[in-house]
Amino acid sequence: MKDILSYIQKRRKWLKYKMIKCFILLGPPGSGKGTQANKIIKKFNFLYLSTGDILRNAEKYDENIRNILKKGKLIPDSLIIKLITEYIKKNNIENGILFDGFPRTINQAKTLDLILSKNNAKISIIFIISLNLKETILRIKSRRVCSICGTNYSIEHNKSTDKCKICHGKLFQRNDDENEKVIINRFLIYEKQIKPILLYYKKSNFLVNINGLEKEEEIFKQITKNIIKRN
Repeated sequence: MKDILSYIQKRRKWLKYKMIKCFILLGPPGSGKGTQANKIIKKFNFLYLSTGDILRNAEKYDENIRNILKKGKLIPDSLIIKLITEYIKKNNIENGILFDGFPRTINQAKTLDLILSKNNAKISIIFIISLNLKETILRIKSRRVCSICGTNYSIEHNKSTDKCKICHGKLFQRNDDENEKVIINRFLIYEKQIKPILLYYKKSNFLVNINGLEKEEEIFKQITKNIIKRN
């Protein structure tokens, strides 16, 4: 019994002083953040936090969020931060966190610093995956999502596929992926948002730039190499 209590006390002390590392994926729509995120969390067992997933889940019961997403407009910072703070509180972050698409504004970045500080965590790397508008439109319009597990597919590369290769769920096209004007608007919003973010983190050693036109496995190789180096 004494050995167990001693272990628990040592474990608590270790967790208190262990700095939890966070990794961030940023990039325009269609840059492959979700695909890379799935590979990363399987390899490193990080808690995955996707603003897109959180918002799509929230829109099921929030009509305001649903209308904003359909139009490709900005979700207020206060709402995004609230949802993310709640998500972190409900989940175990001991192994590290992978943020997908957050932060996207200076206010979000500053608030994230405070959230991480309160949870004994810090940013280790911010991966910036670059992609041009033409490729973004092509990828988004050809994207299909599994209705069960949420895996993304491209009909450009899987033209005969109508079911998920993992769980055999039916593939569908999200409403916000159909309209080219909405896609362009989302891309332009991202381009406008990313510039001040890059300036905010410029003096840090966080930023790692990646060419989104590279093959999926090559991108994952670059990401993995950097995580192992910093982890």
